[in-house]
Amino acid sequence: MISPHSMRIYPIRVLVAGGLMPIRHGLCLGLSAEPAIRVIGQAVNSQEALEMVAHCAPHVLIIDLDLPEMDSLGLAKKVRAAFPRTAVILVTIEDDAFVSLQAKQAGTAAVLSKLAPFTDLLAVVKQVAAGTRRIYIRNGFPIPPFKQHIVE
Repeated sequence: MISPHSMRIYPIRVLVAGGLMPIRHGLCLGLSAEPAIRVIGQAVNSQEALEMVAHCAPHVLIIDLDLPEMDSLGLAKKVRAAFPRTAVILVTIEDDAFVSLQAKQAGTAAVLSKLAPFTDLLAVVKQVAAGTRRIYIRNGFPIPPFKQHIVE
């Protein structure tokens, strides 16, 4: 269902992909507490994530940068090419502009630091599900993406 006031899709179907079970499980628990979000699955590696995206058609795929097998950015590229309606959010502990640049080139909708408050993740999921792209949050603060030394 689409809310006429916000053009957001409810419930937002989210798939979480990450190698470490405690991180995946924590993300899923927190996301599931939000009424507008439905977690439709968890993937432990890139191949499983790709298969689940094809089968479940999530609105949003959250990928941990440290995903086993295929690298996370490679997964983001494949998902964006094959399933352009699925927005990809990359979560990472890395705090550098190079990761953000690579994520942008891979077609991610957002990059979010694992150090950011969970409320930021909830807001970003809702924003990318509504069509917003190029959200970059570092340590809890929005940053202008690629502001120095990078040519579009």
